[in-house]
Amino acid sequence: MGKILIVFLVILLFTGCSYSATTSEEDLQKQKQEQAQREQEQAQKEYHSELEKFAKDHNINKYILHDDSRLVGFSIDIQNTLLGKVYILSSALIDIFKKNDKTYVVFEDYLCDKFILECSDEIVKKIKNANEKDTLAYTFNYIIAANITEVNKLNYEVNAFGDDENGYDITIDNLSVTIYRGSCVNVEKD
Repeated sequence: MGKILIVFLVILLFTGCSYSATTSEEDLQKQKQEQAQREQEQAQKEYHSELEKFAKDHNINKYILHDDSRLVGFSIDIQNTLLGKVYILSSALIDIFKKNDKTYVVFEDYLCDKFILECSDEIVKKIKNANEKDTLAYTFNYIIAANITEVNKLNYEVNAFGDDENGYDITIDNLSVTIYRGSCVNVEKD
């Protein structure tokens, strides 16, 4: 009877310690996840504050922030949500081009959504001056206020890489990208 009691106590002690160690590891993992969630929420608040400050500094009253939860659904739903409001976002500069005597600036966000915006010569000059002062400026984000007039979702993209001498490689990529078209209200280097 005494041996059984001792074996029982050893097993109980062993499983209790094992359970405690497992629980501690699970608790630690849960704490790490909660900390990461809090940090992400804090970064999101700071991002929103920065965009809201930009809107306030430029006297923009009716606006929607880039990651607004209302910007879901079909393209027409997103377009209707943005109608009459200024869309404020932070995105990377990709390109500047002319078409039909109008100048367009292309930005890309962290989701690879593209923003093709007609911009005034003044705004384009501001962007180009930032690039001349800092040759790596194209790698920085810009805060953009835009009037969006058209929204289209793409499920694939065709790309061609190469040159005339060596030939071209054409790729078709499956993706989920939204293309926003409109005009710049204001742009500022982030």
